[in-house]
Amino acid sequence: MSQTSGTTSFLYGVSFTDANNGTAVVKEARFLRTTNGGVNWVNQASGTTSFLWGVFFTDANNGTAVGDGGTILRTTNGGHRWVSQASGTTNTL
Repeated sequence: MSQTSGTTSFLYGVSFTDANNGTAVVKEARFLRTTNGGVNWVNQASGTTSFLWGVFFTDANNGTAVGDGGTILRTTNGGHRWVSQASGTTNTL
């Protein structure tokens, strides 16, 4: 079923852990988050200016995002706070 994200920006990665909880990577190094199956989406800051290419959540709280320059971000609270992780590379992930 098609849904509206509420943004005109490109979405580069989307991860849903269940029918309600999902996160999308938006072009401007930020995220969109839903907790109601995509009915509503909320902007979340990433804490980086690096271009982000993908996101994956293992459950509603724990997720990882990757991007340009070896950027790795981790969250343990559903994306309310993202923490930079060392990747050991400057390549795009």
